[in-house]
Amino acid sequence: MEGLGDAIHVARLIGDERRLKLYQERAKMGYRWLFLLQYGESDAAALKRPDMAQGGFRKTLTDSQLRIDNTQHTISSFAKGLRFIYQIPPAVQGINRLQ
Repeated sequence: MEGLGDAIHVARLIGDERRLKLYQERAKMGYRWLFLLQYGESDAAALKRPDMAQGGFRKTLTDSQLRIDNTQHTISSFAKGLRFIYQIPPAVQGINRLQ
């Protein structure tokens, strides 16, 4: 998903409207899927430390393993979606490496 955000950015830069639309559509589908992986209050209740899991992202729908890198990659994907699909700039200034 992170790479798809970059592909959207490149498609916009080079003016490839066909790919831009396709990539945006696929990314939105992917973001909806990623939200299914997020631990909510009811999902986390069955875990050993629900207070530590809530808001994190499991590995897959069938693998409840919670790892920091799963959550980091998901958040990075969402950040790229906000920036490259919805044109919402980063909240933290000084991170604009991709112009």
